[in-house]
Amino acid sequence: MQPVPFAGLRLDLPASAWVDLDAARDAIHRAESATALGDWGRAWGAAQVTLFTARRGFLPGEDLPWISDIRSELESLYVRVLPSSVSSQRHRPTALSPQTNAIPPGREHCPGKP
Repeated sequence: MQPVPFAGLRLDLPASAWVDLDAARDAIHRAESATALGDWGRAWGAAQVTLFTARRGFLPGEDLPWISDIRSELESLYVRVLPSSVSSQRHRPTALSPQTNAIPPGREHCPGKP
């Protein structure tokens, strides 16, 4: 990744640094591919990376041209990942379903009750 100037500062990351924007860019491709293949678990996981990164925004309160470019890209990624996210959630069983049915009737715990 190239160093990015920011108000006279320069951030020079090592090659091994994890950058969420790069991860979101990679994840959108995995999400779309998995969606096309009907691999809902993989689609959901990849979509979450892009959704979490895109929803967070980028440098609020700053207004430089390169920041606006990144914000626009994040908005595009967000809109682009929505179909994969929605489709994967619709086809994927919820994590709570098995647990919800695992408690036998009458064995539920209510605070304040013996």
